[in-house]
Amino acid sequence: MRPWSAVGGSAQPIGVHADAGGRPGAPANEIVVTGACTFDGPVEDRRVTAVDLHVLGRVPGLDLAGFRVTVTAVRPASLRAAGLRDDVPGELEVEIAPSS
Repeated sequence: MRPWSAVGGSAQPIGVHADAGGRPGAPANEIVVTGACTFDGPVEDRRVTAVDLHVLGRVPGLDLAGFRVTVTAVRPASLRAAGLRDDVPGELEVEIAPSS
């Protein structure tokens, strides 16, 4: 796996949809997205075959389960925003940090 330099683009769709599922609330204090992608094929026809993401959020009033639902729901839009298909496979690790 190699670090995915475009992964920063993933944070914007997550932030935009922070109230996914009709849950109005305070915006996130912080969302940190890191990721790695797997490439396959010869250089002239290389393709992204997997994108693994780790998302750490600090969101007032949202527990881990709610944050996981939100992040999972917006992952396809995040992939599209980075110029990828929205069905690229990969692992998704979600954590929530205490809001201060």
